This record gives sequence, C-alpha cells and structure tokens, in this order.
Amino acid sequence: MSARQALRAIGVRRAAAAALLAVVLAVTLVVVTSPFLGEPGGGPGGDGRRDAAQGEGPTDDGPGGPREPGEPGEPGDGDVAGPGATAPLGAPPPPGSSPTGGIEAAPTTETTEQPGDAVRAADEAQEPTPRVDGPFPTSAESAVGRLVPSYPADVVPPVPGSTVRTSSLSPSTERVQVALVAAGAGGDEVVAFYLAELRRQGFEEVATSALPGRSAVALRRGGSSVVVTVGPERDVYSLFATLLREDV
Repeated sequence: MSARQALRAIGVRRAAAAALLAVVLAVTLVVVTSPFLGEPGGGPGGDGRRDAAQGEGPTDDGPGGPREPGEPGEPGDGDVAGPGATAPLGAPPPPGSSPTGGIEAAPTTETTEQPGDAVRAADEAQEPTPRVDGPFPTSAESAVGRLVPSYPADVVPPVPGSTVRTSSLSPSTERVQVALVAAGAGGDEVVAFYLAELRRQGFEEVATSALPGRSAVALRRGGSSVVVTVGPERDVYSLFATLLREDV
C-alpha cells in the first residue's frame, strides 16, 4: 500500500470516530432532558402551571359550593378568625379585645388640680381675718390711759409706739361702738398704718371730710366702718369705729 492510500485510510477512520462520538452525545442529551421536554410547565421557560397545580387545594368552599362575598360559611370551614385577624365590618369584637381595636390605656392615679385649689391654698397661707366676737360687756365701759378690757385690739389696734389716752366701748344687740384717743405718732404714719391694717381685713377706703387743721381717713366693710382723724395736735389721733358683732 502506498503512503497516499495509508493517509486516506487514517482520515476515514477519524471521520467515522467523530461521527460516532456525535451520535453518542446526541443520544445522551435526549435521555437527560426527556423528563422536562414531555411535561408542560417544566424546565426553563415553562408557565408554572404544574407547580401551581401541585400547591392548590380543593377549590370548592364547602358542601354548598362557592360562596358569594359576605355570605357566612358553614361551621368548621375555616371562618373562625385566628389571632390578629380583622373582623368583618359591623361584627362585634372578639372577647378580651378593646372595642376600638387599639391599646387600652392603663388607669392613671394622678389628680388634676382645680383652679379653686390655688385660691384656697393662698387663703390658708394668709393670716385669718380678726373677728369681732367679744366677749363684750352688757353695758358701756371706758378707761383712761389704757384700753378697756373688751376693746377689739386685733381689729382696730392702736398705732405701735403710740400712747393711749382714753378708750371706750359701747355694745348693742348687733354692733359695738369703739372710741380711742392716742398720742405719739405723726399724721402720715397714722394714716398709712390704718390703711394697711384695715385693707388686710377686707375694709375699703371711702370718701370722707375733716375739719380745718385735721386730716382723716375712712374705711368700710359691709356694715362696719372706721374713721381715723389726726389733729389738731400734730401727734394726736382719734379713732371711732362701728363694728358688726360676730358673736351673735
């Protein structure tokens, strides 16, 4: 056999071997992919119907067939709402839940201060208003150089530092009349003292007049009144008061 014939035979064998290998590969590919090629929905590009069908359960809604929206179902067919489920509109809330569906606020023990509390507290902090409650005598009394025993010094006290010259008190069924003459305090000091003291007790200043060479101040609280006059001596003042009794 010549060399040319030998080379041709070798080429024929290689071509045959290549053709046989191609046939083997094609058969193998068909065997491997046949389960996917024969079923719809399998493999890449499928529409997923088989997978969806495997996950679906029975489609009927019970013995009565499909229900219309809002139609109540039969007992035991899955209508019982679990925790966290939303009840249909108009349905009563499940036992133990808040009517509004929210978190129920815990009761508070704090108290709210009323506007009147501050007023009462301020009143309690102030000194109590002196009372015209005696005891008073059954008849008039007077004294020189001192206050009579029944003189209401907590209501109409003498100016501090002054000297009492005379004092008197005359009681009646509903009122007492008090008179005082004292010395040792200037006119401005006397007026300032009684304005401050009597305003603290609820008296209000009212208009009054005085004789020439004298100054006066008048105050009133309900049916009680006080008039203080300074002069004519520069350091002498007099007081006259009509006070409603608070012991009757």
